[in-house]
Amino acid sequence: MKNLSGVVAPSTARVGNGKKFRGACFAGEKSLETEMVRNGWAILDHEAKEAWEIIARENGRGLWRDKFVEPKRWRKGKRLPGSKGMSELGS
Repeated sequence: MKNLSGVVAPSTARVGNGKKFRGACFAGEKSLETEMVRNGWAILDHEAKEAWEIIARENGRGLWRDKFVEPKRWRKGKRLPGSKGMSELGS
């Protein structure tokens, strides 16, 4: 991700608790979760909207540049008009 390259390099990211990509991940003192949300490349996994996600949405950063279906709704079958589901993509 171009926006995160300055945050991660040349540091090595570490996973806080080691469970399936869960936990606090840092590059130096920077939280990768916060940086990804702030730049619009991640969505928070809870109902409360954090300030960084609101700012990313309002400024059209990352995923917020265009319309998309949030993962929780996509898994339940919601699609944008004219888009195909995974079974229709032939993968």
